[in-house]
Amino acid sequence: MNDILEDLFCGKIRPLDEIMPNSQDYEKVRDQRICKIDNLIERLKCVDPSLKTEFMEILVLEGEIGSYEVSQTFITGFRLGARIMAAIFEDD
Repeated sequence: MNDILEDLFCGKIRPLDEIMPNSQDYEKVRDQRICKIDNLIERLKCVDPSLKTEFMEILVLEGEIGSYEVSQTFITGFRLGARIMAAIFEDD
């Protein structure tokens, strides 16, 4: 038990690094998304270069929102796990 707490304290445990779906379906959709974003960026640059900049800013904000959502999901799951563990030790 102490090892896991020490690893957590020292930053050796990083759940976010392990939250990467490992499936061909995910990779296919991710690659399609990247291709579509790249194509859109090229088209935006041709229409108006400032649109590319604005779109990139939106993507950055989307990334930040995603980080908050993943963080909250982890916290919620951890709390649920802790409540389950506490229930195991409750007297009937």
